[in-house]
This record gives sequence, C-alpha cells and structure tokens, in this order.
Amino acid sequence: MKMDFLPSKTPEMVRKDFYVHLLAYNLIRHLQWEAGCQSSVKPIALSFKATQQHFRNFIPNLAYATEEQRVMRYRQLILLIASEKLLFRPNRVEPRVVKRRPKQYQRLNEPRKKLKRKCMNRKIDAKNGKYTPTY
Repeated sequence: MKMDFLPSKTPEMVRKDFYVHLLAYNLIRHLQWEAGCQSSVKPIALSFKATQQHFRNFIPNLAYATEEQRVMRYRQLILLIASEKLLFRPNRVEPRVVKRRPKQYQRLNEPRKKLKRKCMNRKIDAKNGKYTPTY
C-alpha cells in the first residue's frame, strides 16, 4: 500500500499517516470479508490488489449516487470483488527483497542555491583530471 516511505516530517503526522493506512487496509479487508461471506468463498482467497482497484473505481459512483443507487452499486462492487479469486499456484515462492535501491548521490541537506554555487566554483585538478571544489 506504498507505506514503505512516509513523507511526513513530524512524529504526529507520521502517526496520522500510519493510522490512515491502517484504516484503508481494514476497509479493504472488510470488503473482502463481506464479499467472501456473500459468495461462500474464503475472504483470504480473494485478491487484495483487485479489491483495492475495484474500490478505487467505484468511489465516484458511490459518492454521487442516491441512497437507492448506492445500495445497488455497493452490491455490484461486492459481487465484482467476489469474482476476483486468487489462482491456485502450488510451489510458488516469492522472495522478500527490496527493489528500491539507494542512489549513488548524496541527499540534499543544504539549500539548492548554495549547492549550485558550490558546483559553479569547482576546478579541475590538473594531476588526476578530477573536479575539486573550491569553497
């Protein structure tokens, strides 16, 4: 759910981000549980990602519908989620590794203007042909 990186800077906002993600996760799992109960399928056998995508697509339909339409569209959503069963894939193993790699560059810890000025003041070292900063 893209929670590996939280852009918040303060502990209070990190907590809020965490709780919002937790709320969203529980909402998706509740939709799966309800779809599983209505279609006699185990909720854990339903696709989490498909549930997320269907719910995202249905949000505008549910938001602007009348009460009668909302009930009908919610039933459609539940039926659609119930149809998204996970495939039986025996002996499937997915390694738990991180794809996001650290970059070769340093982090921006100073104002950009100041760093630009430093880059403009660099000189080439005649001995080894490398740039050396002159501060």
